[in-house]
Formats: sequence, C-alpha cells, structure tokens
Amino acid sequence: MQRVPPSQAIFAASQTSLFAPSSLASSLASSASPAASASAVNVPRAFLDLARLVCCHTDLHRFDLLYRLLWRLQTQRALLDDAADVDVCYARRLEKNVHRDVHKMHAFVRFREIKGTDSDDRDRFVAFHRPDFFVVKEATPFFARRFPEMCWSIMTPKGSAFFVDGVLGFGDAVHHDEFDGVDDAEALWRTYYAAIYNPARANPDAMRTEMPQKHWRTLPEARLIPGLLQEAARRTSRYVDASGPEGAGARPFIPRGRPSLAQLHQAAVRCTGCALATTTTTYCPTQVVVGEGPADAQLVIVGEQPGDEEDLVGRPFVGPAGRLLDELLAEAGLDRAALYLTNTVKHFRHELVPSTSASTSTIVQIEKTKKQRLHQRPTAADVKACRPWLESEIAAIEPRVIVCLGQTAARALVEPRFEVGVGRGEVLTTSFAPQTIVTWHPAAVLRAEPAQRLTLRAQLLDDLRLAAKTLLMSAPM
Repeated sequence: MQRVPPSQAIFAASQTSLFAPSSLASSLASSASPAASASAVNVPRAFLDLARLVCCHTDLHRFDLLYRLLWRLQTQRALLDDAADVDVCYARRLEKNVHRDVHKMHAFVRFREIKGTDSDDRDRFVAFHRPDFFVVKEATPFFARRFPEMCWSIMTPKGSAFFVDGVLGFGDAVHHDEFDGVDDAEALWRTYYAAIYNPARANPDAMRTEMPQKHWRTLPEARLIPGLLQEAARRTSRYVDASGPEGAGARPFIPRGRPSLAQLHQAAVRCTGCALATTTTTYCPTQVVVGEGPADAQLVIVGEQPGDEEDLVGRPFVGPAGRLLDELLAEAGLDRAALYLTNTVKHFRHELVPSTSASTSTIVQIEKTKKQRLHQRPTAADVKACRPWLESEIAAIEPRVIVCLGQTAARALVEPRFEVGVGRGEVLTTSFAPQTIVTWHPAAVLRAEPAQRLTLRAQLLDDLRLAAKTLLMSAPM
C-alpha cells in the first residue's frame, strides 16, 4: 500500500469503469515515497464485506469514505465495532440501503416468458427492474440458484444479468422496459394474487413504502391494487358477516324495547350468537359472564373479557386483574359496590396448553392429561358479535362516566384504531356517555416488566382518580 493520506486522495468517476481508480488518485499514489510502498495492508474480513456493498451505492463520497476507513483500520483495529463513530455510521447506513435494494430486487422482479423460435426452441424469460443502486451483481446469484434450469435475463438501468446454460454473466445498462409478446402466465398470476389478497391487512401507506410506485409498471399485479384497496373495507365486512356463528351476533337475543339490566342478564345466558357461546368441551365449559353492579350506577368500568377465574365463578373482575383493580379503586376513592363493571366480550377466549403448576385453578383434567387455560385476545368477530350486549347495558344504565380498561374496550366504544399508549388519561366525549376515559387494563400492569410495572400502575391510578374527579364535578346540583 502506498501511504497516501485520505486528505490527499481524491476519487472521481472514470471514463472506462465506474469503479476504476481516477487518474488523479493514481498520480497522487505514484508521487508517494518509494519506501512507503513496501508496507502491507491488513484489514478485517468484515471490512471487505462492508466495502463490497458500499461500492454498490451511488453516494458520490463512498470511495473517499472507504479509503478513510481503510486508512484508520491500520491503527484502529476495532474501528468497525464502534457504532458511534461518524465514518462507521455513514458506511453502515449505505450498507443498509444497498441490502434493502437487493431485497427489493428479489421481491419485485417479474419474468415474462418469450417462446422459443424454430432455430432455438428454448423458452426464455426476461425481466426489467429499476434498482436504486448498482446491485445487479449482488442480487442476481439468488435467481441463478432459484431458477437453475431457466434461461433468463434481468435488465436494469444500472447493468444487466444473463443466465444461459447454467452460466451467469453481466452486461450493459438498459434504459427501457418495452418487451414484445404476451405472457399467458401473467393472467394466471393476477388471478392468484387477487385470490390471496387479504383486505383486512390493507395499508396503502405501508404498501407504498414497501413497494414504491416506480416498480408498479413491471409488476403484473400492480394494476389490480387500486381496485383491491377500494374494495378492501367492503370485502372485510362481508367476510366478518359471513363467518358462520361468529358473524351472527347477539342482536337477535336482545329483548325488544328498552330492556332492564335484569332482563339483559337473563337473556344473555341463552345467547348463541358467536362461536365462544356455542363452544362445548369436556373440561370446565365457558359460561357467559354478565356485568355486575347497581342499575343506577353513574360510573361504568368496561374491560376486555372475563378471565379464567371469572369464567369459573361467573362474576367479572375477581381474578388477579380484578384484585389489583379493587386495590386501585380504593386508593382512588371509588367504591366498587357503587360502580357497574362489565366486559366488552362476555365469554373467556383461551387456548389449552400443558400445565406448569399443579396448584393453579386453571388446570383441568382432559383424558387424564392436565391442561392449563391461557388467555387469548378476543377477535374482531368476537367483539362485533358481543357488542349489542355492551351497548344495551350502557343504554339501560345511562352512566355519566365510562372508564375503558385496555385497547379492546377503547376500540369498541371510542374509536376503532384507538391506541391506549397515545390517548389514555384524557376525558373524551362519546355517543355512550358524556365523559369517557381510557386507561390501561390491570392485566397489562401485571404482565409488564418489573421496570415498567410501577409506571403503568401509577398511570392507571391517576386515570381512576381522574374518573372520580370527573364524576364528582359532573354530579347534578
């Protein structure tokens, strides 16, 4: 290595090759002292891997950066381990950009079939792609491994790759993507894509981020996306409504007119409007757990669903989360006996797993094998099916204040995309009560890491105190 300091080395694009050294850098190197040329260069393998990818970037300063790192590595052997170093951060960012571009090439290349001719009856496959960086040589070995029997070409404005008879070669850039002929497989692919498209997961912003529109022209399925997005909400609703017992809902079981709480509780026992209500098992069958509290309660607390102990006893908030809630209600100056406590979903959704303790009440005998019932979050279908019960309970009570414990309750009563971590601790107006407050579910406090548990508990207590204050201030004069 000729020891030209980074401050004296200048890299410029070559006329013959993008990666060839510039004449200026060569002249600086040749002007270095002859004694310096005898020194050897040793670098970690990690630098070679990093440099290979950084060279693929289009950043104008990438070669200056790599030479600077190379120079520093001669005296700072652990330099690449310093994540706070400016040069290392710069290089890692370029490396990450190139990695992402390689991934996008793997994901968004679509081959079109070109039938063979009389002189050469082999079918060929052609694709055009628009990478951001010079990643053709990095990305195309993936296609050679995946399609070893095919003859294919991938053309890009930053170089091309050809795979013929098992040999991968590279060529010049191609700046257009107009290919003659019709590929019958594209119609089949579009049919398949439309069939597997999940409208419930439609997120246009994320889609545009992960699949930039510059790639859409070369993706056969792209022409379907606007229509699929437009139909997403309707299709999702149709799937929920047509989902068998889960889609039937509780509405047919609600007594007509304006039923009282007592009438609602009696009717709920007969409800079979969702799969949870119709599940029968040989172990401790689930039962409907209705709300509890006076019919004239001015504050209603709404949770997610009954837990294991609530299901066994048939009362809301009697398990570990309920005991913590009782403790916090007392600290906030609220009398549980004066409140109405209920859940968004009235049955316990759970899964069975092998038990880890012989003493817990959740262990039951199933064919002489002990199992434990673990909580599962209610599905959107569960919430929709049970929602008429919750709405009817609130309508019968007409509370001044509602406290939603957790995201499931908040999304059922406040807003479908409500995030507790963002909107908790505020007094909101909803169609169900003049004042509605969202806070953490006590179960979330119990599940939190010890370092976070005290913070969540304090926030839940603050929100319950806010509910008590709001209730007091809204009392009729």
